[in-house]
Amino acid sequence: MPEFLIMLLLSTLLAGIVQGISGFAFAIIFLAIMQYFMPYTDLLALSSILCIIMLAVNAFVYRHHIVWKWLPAPLLINFVFTIGSIRLLDHTMDFPYWHKLLGVVFIVLALYMYFFQQKIQIHPTLYNALLFCGAGGILGGLFGVGGPPVVLYFLAIADDKEAYLSTTQMFFFINMLYDLAGRMGSGMVTPLLFRYAALCIGTILLGLWIGNKIFRHIDGNTLKKIVYLLMFLDGWYILLF
Repeated sequence: MPEFLIMLLLSTLLAGIVQGISGFAFAIIFLAIMQYFMPYTDLLALSSILCIIMLAVNAFVYRHHIVWKWLPAPLLINFVFTIGSIRLLDHTMDFPYWHKLLGVVFIVLALYMYFFQQKIQIHPTLYNALLFCGAGGILGGLFGVGGPPVVLYFLAIADDKEAYLSTTQMFFFINMLYDLAGRMGSGMVTPLLFRYAALCIGTILLGLWIGNKIFRHIDGNTLKKIVYLLMFLDGWYILLF
């Protein structure tokens, strides 16, 4: 039990730092470390609880930069795909094998975006929102790592790094509210998971504080490189685990 608590606190601290810098990847770091200590469905539910705490704080910190008009369509699209994926997971309770292909796609897309980002133009159209946010909903519901496609969408349409970070944090906060509601309706959430979450509030806030300090000292191009690197690592995480 002591080892479990140490890893729980360490994983939330590291995940909070990464989230504070990049605006996503909390679940990637948290799941990668804690997958060896908890059952899969319990881990996804705990990740949802922790993400809500963290995103509420980060969205409040950057609230003045949120671009609200970008949110309605992506949220609706993501909602439909997330809830559908959670119900699929609830019925099968198995880790789908086809997710390996998605890991490969993430790796290739991250490399392409990194080397050819100047040639890519993603506009805030309904089609692009459906493509990127729908993919994020599927990955979030099944694997708890739906951030990368959504992040690429907002990173491409944002005018500056503050608009990107603030809007993504509000998007993910609202998204995680119905994600958690879906998991509660499926019986995945237990009182024990809320007690675990309460233990992690301090490390989450400390991690966010450190990450936000770093975020303020990097420029937009550096932020993009960090996001593409995390997406690359996310692809390997999906591929290997």
